[in-house]
Amino acid sequence: MVQRVAVLFIVFLLIPGILPKLIVVCIAGILTAGWYSILQAQIYTQLVGRSGTEMTLGVLFFAFGGLAPMLIGILADAVGLDVAIWVLLLGPIALVIGIPRRGKAID
Repeated sequence: MVQRVAVLFIVFLLIPGILPKLIVVCIAGILTAGWYSILQAQIYTQLVGRSGTEMTLGVLFFAFGGLAPMLIGILADAVGLDVAIWVLLLGPIALVIGIPRRGKAID
């Protein structure tokens, strides 16, 4: 699923015109609608009995995440928005790399 969204993001960056871009954004929104709640559930599953730890980590990463638009803006000012926007592709790539795969069924 993450790979599909990464491909959609690349399509979004490369496709000309506002209407096709809006269609791609709508499709990506539908594909990613449940991601936040699923990731939150995984965190609470891994930190059983330590919900305070999750809340603290959430606040810290929220603060860091708030800096991301500013950093992309600074990068866009230096190299141009068309180049800087590709940095956003790091999100889906990080998910592909960082989310452990569960055992697959044997055929």
